[in-house]
Amino acid sequence: MACELDDDEVMRLLVEINSDDSEIEDNIIEDFEEEDSDADPEYYPPAIQDEDMIENIINIQNEASKKKPVKNKGKKRKNPPANTCETELPISSRIFFENDNVVGKNGFKWQSKCNLIPSTSKISSKNIVHITPGPLGNALFSNEPVECFLLFFSSDLFAKIISHTNEEIVLQKQKYAQNVQNKSTFQNINLNEFKGLLGILIASAAMKNNHLNAVNLFDHSLCGYRYRSTMSLARFNFIINCLRFDLKNTRDKRKTITKFAPISETWDILMKNCQKWYKPGLYLTIDEQLVGFRGR
Repeated sequence: MACELDDDEVMRLLVEINSDDSEIEDNIIEDFEEEDSDADPEYYPPAIQDEDMIENIINIQNEASKKKPVKNKGKKRKNPPANTCETELPISSRIFFENDNVVGKNGFKWQSKCNLIPSTSKISSKNIVHITPGPLGNALFSNEPVECFLLFFSSDLFAKIISHTNEEIVLQKQKYAQNVQNKSTFQNINLNEFKGLLGILIASAAMKNNHLNAVNLFDHSLCGYRYRSTMSLARFNFIINCLRFDLKNTRDKRKTITKFAPISETWDILMKNCQKWYKPGLYLTIDEQLVGFRGR
C-alpha cells in the first residue's frame, strides 16, 4: 500500500542521501592518502652547478636563434675533383697501394684511384649514338609471328635449301630398289612440306620435346598427334638425312676458302635479311661469352 509523503519528509530524505555520499567520498580520499607511494618526498633534481656549462648552453641557444634559413639562389653545385669519388668507402674497407698502377697476373694494368672525367669535358663522338634501333620497312607493320619469321627466312632462302635437299634426295634414292623408289617417303620435297618440317622442329622446341628421339616424338601416347599429322616418321627421318644447304659437288673446293662452306650461302642470305629488316642497338648481345676468370 503506497503512502503519500509531504514536502518536509521529501527534503529530509534528500539531506540524508547527500550526507551519506559525502562520507563515502571522504573515506575514499583518506584511503588514497594513506596508501604507500614509490616516490621519494625528499628527492630533488640536482641543479647544474657548473657555471661554464650553463654559459655554453646559453651561447648555443643564442647562436641558434641568430641563424637564418639559407635561401637557394640557384647556384650550381660544384663538380667534384677529377681524382675523387663522391661516395667514398670507410677507411676500414679501403685497400691502399704503394703505386697508382697495379699489374695483374695476366699483365693487365689497373689504377688504384678513381679516374672521373670532369663534366666540363666533351663526350667523344664515337660514344654518341645516332642510330634509332628497331624494325625497318615492312617489319614495322608485321604483327603476327609468322609474318616476322618469313621476313628473315625469305622465299629465296627456302628455295636454295629445297633445291640442294632435292639434289641429295636423288642421290639417296639410288640406294633403294626400283619398287621402293616410287613410294611417297622417297619423293622430292616441296615448299609446303619444308614449312611443315620447320613447324615440327620449332613446335618440338616450344613444347620441350626436342630432347626426345624421332621414335618417341612421333609416338601418339607420348606427344599426341601434333607431329604425326604433318608427316610420317619414315618421311621425317628421310628428309632430315637428306637436308642440305649447299651444293655437295663443289664443297671441297669452297672449303679451301672458308671452313664455313657447307652453310655459307644460306647464312649470307639470312644475314642480309637481318640487316634489311632490323637495325640493332648499341647494346646488342649475340648468345653468350665465357670469359676466363681465375678468382672465386
